[in-house]
Amino acid sequence: MPGSGHDGDLPRRQWPGWIGSIERALQLALDANLEQEAADTYVVLQDNLVNVQRLEEAQRCYRAGMAFCEGRELRWRTRCMRGTQTDTLLLLGSWDEAVDLCNEVLAIPGVSASNQLYPLRILGTIRGRRGEPGYAELLDSSAALAAGIVSPVWVAQARAVRAELQ
Repeated sequence: MPGSGHDGDLPRRQWPGWIGSIERALQLALDANLEQEAADTYVVLQDNLVNVQRLEEAQRCYRAGMAFCEGRELRWRTRCMRGTQTDTLLLLGSWDEAVDLCNEVLAIPGVSASNQLYPLRILGTIRGRRGEPGYAELLDSSAALAAGIVSPVWVAQARAVRAELQ
């Protein structure tokens, strides 16, 4: 689709163009020792790499970002990255590992609603695809949390999986 950032005819290094911009922003933040900005940019880069299914790159970003954030005790960012990692693991077919990580994130005392969205959706997806009970409640919880923080994209993701599994 021309102009959307998803041009199939562009060389990989240019598709989608915004990934390169995020990578440059990350390098600038790292070079300037801006820890908070670098951590935020790792989160954004990982999420965008998953969204365009550049999963190997997302895995590398996850490992680098987690090492960076854990070394600086930037817990909120590690929770975001773990949530996105659950989506990566789902897409890679590593369902057992995804379930374990989802349960880990959801077991964090006081974990925020936004950090529960991915794990709830991923657990619901995996349970539903495996024919296990309780998937609908997980997906409904994810959609309700997304609606509560006004995230139409996350609401749509949870509802799309719910529709797939009915």
